[in-house]
Amino acid sequence: MRRVLWSLLIAGLSDPASLVSLVAANALMPWLVGRYTTARKAHVDELRHRREAELRDAQAEMAAAVAKERETIAVELHVVSHHVSAIGVHATAARLNLAPHPLTDNGAVRTSLTAVEKSSQAAMVDLRRLLSLLHEGDGSPDQPGLAMLPDLFDGIRSSGLQVTYVVYDTPHPLPRAIDTTLYRVAQEMMTNALRHGDGKPARVELDYSGDRIGLTARNRIVPGADPVAGNSPSAGFGIGLEGMRKRAEALGGSAAFGIVSDGLYWESNVTIPLGGAS
Repeated sequence: MRRVLWSLLIAGLSDPASLVSLVAANALMPWLVGRYTTARKAHVDELRHRREAELRDAQAEMAAAVAKERETIAVELHVVSHHVSAIGVHATAARLNLAPHPLTDNGAVRTSLTAVEKSSQAAMVDLRRLLSLLHEGDGSPDQPGLAMLPDLFDGIRSSGLQVTYVVYDTPHPLPRAIDTTLYRVAQEMMTNALRHGDGKPARVELDYSGDRIGLTARNRIVPGADPVAGNSPSAGFGIGLEGMRKRAEALGGSAAFGIVSDGLYWESNVTIPLGGAS
């Protein structure tokens, strides 16, 4: 600074006009820098605000699209729920109007109709839960989980299929997504056993050991039948298997299906890593 002042003083003594110009230039430079800095900051702020506005608009559009899709699904589920409710009503009416016949034992028919009633009631509970979830737009603490598997198997047993349920290792809390997914997979496994098995007992194993949790179901099939190949009454079977596979893969897991034990049993297995969801 001292050298600058001495330079200005010497320049002023030799050329006063140059001194005035030099002082003016040194005074103007900070003002120009300040104006540039202020303008640039204003420009950056404007870009940031514009970007934030664009993000808000995009999020609003996405939320609106999701809400519209949820509403469409809810309407479809509502229609389905009416059909399921009607199934339960007709099953109840048929059971109540089933008159005893002196030459026919209607016990098996009554048992089947009762199973239809219970299944339709359980389906209605699930449909109402899904409708509530769609309307609320967030997670529901009432989603079914593995703790409800004994109730599920009791309902299956009332349909005439005896189910053995075995749990390996000590059960422990699971992320809700895994808990609900495995329950839904167990439902599909039991549906397949009822529709495509030979009516003999089925076995379900739940394995908590290690860093993965596995669910396996095994049931007898008609000798020589191959549900996937199509030589058994298995309409929709592949859709159910693909649904289980997608549920498992969505959580980083895997699914395997096939005939085992010399063609006597069908086995379904789903394995999900415990870190697959939070």
